[in-house]
Amino acid sequence: MLAEINLIRKTEDYVKLIPGETVPLGSFLYGSVGFALGHEISHSLDNTGRTFDGNGEPRKWWKKKWTEEYDKRALCYKEQYDNIKLHGSMPILANRLNTLYV
Repeated sequence: MLAEINLIRKTEDYVKLIPGETVPLGSFLYGSVGFALGHEISHSLDNTGRTFDGNGEPRKWWKKKWTEEYDKRALCYKEQYDNIKLHGSMPILANRLNTLYV
């Protein structure tokens, strides 16, 4: 059994520790870990994460047309979900990130 699972996002210099005893056994283990990793990876596409390069250094490396296209699609997604209440009062950004890896 895993003692802990570490999820690291260098851009914000923090580590999340998940006690191993809270991770379900069997196939749920893979789903739980995949869900958590997918969530953290999806932060690389949000407004903050995309301003860091592959080494975690602040650098605006996206081309202008990439940013414009991403923002256009993100707005479309936001408008689609504006009238749907997910997870209580969780902000739309968190909901968008949660659906990216599902």
